[in-house]
Amino acid sequence: MVMREEDFKPGPFYLGRASRPVCLVAFLWICYTCCVFMLPTSYPIKTDTFNYAPVALSVCLGLIMLWWVVDARQWFKGPVRNIDEHNGNAKV
Repeated sequence: MVMREEDFKPGPFYLGRASRPVCLVAFLWICYTCCVFMLPTSYPIKTDTFNYAPVALSVCLGLIMLWWVVDARQWFKGPVRNIDEHNGNAKV
């Protein structure tokens, strides 16, 4: 889901056509568990029992997005390829 199909080289453990659905299910499961673990652990919610993880995550993501909009998008060009194509003759 992250790579282009023509750049992907399957390894010894490859799921074939099932790899995309498995990747999607895994991604959704991770998002679900992260949300569940950030829910309050006890009720009623008070300041001493409040789970501050969502607040901390929101602040961090907000600062990162602000930094990107203000500064980083002008100079960040992405990863640079510094290795030539693999020709198959080199030993790893």
